[in-house]
Amino acid sequence: MLVTALALVAAPVILSGGSEADGAGVVVVVNGGLSPKVLTVTTGTTVTWDLADADKHRIRSRSGPAEFDSGGIDPGGSYSFSFTRTGSYSY
Repeated sequence: MLVTALALVAAPVILSGGSEADGAGVVVVVNGGLSPKVLTVTTGTTVTWDLADADKHRIRSRSGPAEFDSGGIDPGGSYSFSFTRTGSYSY
């Protein structure tokens, strides 16, 4: 499944493929594809993925200092994850 996301960030953004946040909340709007593909976060950052298209999605990462997995998210749903380890996560 191809996923697109647009990051609406209340923190500094790294334009070289990722978004960086320092203990802030980050919202990624999923709407047909995925961007950014990498998030760089500090401990305590919460990222929420909001689904804006009509598809079911799964947000997960097996890279970075820790793993996360949303399971299946229905259209219009969302998934939040609070990072307990600083690092870069591709998902």
